[in-house]
Amino acid sequence: MIDLIRATPDFALTPEEEAAYVSAVKLAVEGGHPFEVAFRGLVTSGSAVMAAGFYQPGLADLRQAVRHYLGVHKLQLKERYQQMTAHVTVARQQAPLIDPHQDLATLATLANLNFGTLVVDQVELVVHDWYNSRKRVLAKLSL
Repeated sequence: MIDLIRATPDFALTPEEEAAYVSAVKLAVEGGHPFEVAFRGLVTSGSAVMAAGFYQPGLADLRQAVRHYLGVHKLQLKERYQQMTAHVTVARQQAPLIDPHQDLATLATLANLNFGTLVVDQVELVVHDWYNSRKRVLAKLSL
């Protein structure tokens, strides 16, 4: 949905900071409504393959509300860039590709593959690493 603070090796929040983030995000979610994200096609970055998401305005509205309430509460928002897309990472690259041209050609054949639609009616506020292998849920909030 939105990365509030970019991951760094020394990242840590105090219990008071965690509670403040939960409080601000709860306020943002209170005005939200469930929305859909349709996943269709694969896209790539320098290190990942992702299913591309196409979403209803509810996601953009929710992101703006989170940004607003973090500002009101004077909490950090250190997005690497303002999120404008939706995606699900399906694979991460851990080593250089052996045949990048062939891999990209294969992915191109999947450009219109329909993965289905997800109704988002709940969001989580989490602390996690880049690979999402050590995810800690701070709050589960219903829209």
